[in-house]
Amino acid sequence: MSDNEHTQPSELDLQAYLDDELPPAERAKIIEWLIEHPTEGQKLFEMQLREDLLRTAVWQSVNGVDLNEELVKTIRPNAEKTKSAQNMSVIFVCGIIAGVIAATVIFLTF
Repeated sequence: MSDNEHTQPSELDLQAYLDDELPPAERAKIIEWLIEHPTEGQKLFEMQLREDLLRTAVWQSVNGVDLNEELVKTIRPNAEKTKSAQNMSVIFVCGIIAGVIAATVIFLTF
């Protein structure tokens, strides 16, 4: 990323940010840019969510495990019969991801 903090990060920089492969100073520059550009931050969050969902789907396929079903069984007996329980697990995972991103932004801002 260039020294100009107001320059849009490259796709490579954003991907390195998502993969947690940037040094702290570069990561901080991207976080500052994301704070100044909330729409781009939302796009980045959505990209991360898609990647996480894809990784989960691949893992489930390779291992023959339905994580939603396993989570539902843990939360409520017989809940595998209801779609709302599966939706709750997706919302829960999204909340965790949002919390991690928010904690990172707050931590690196201070």
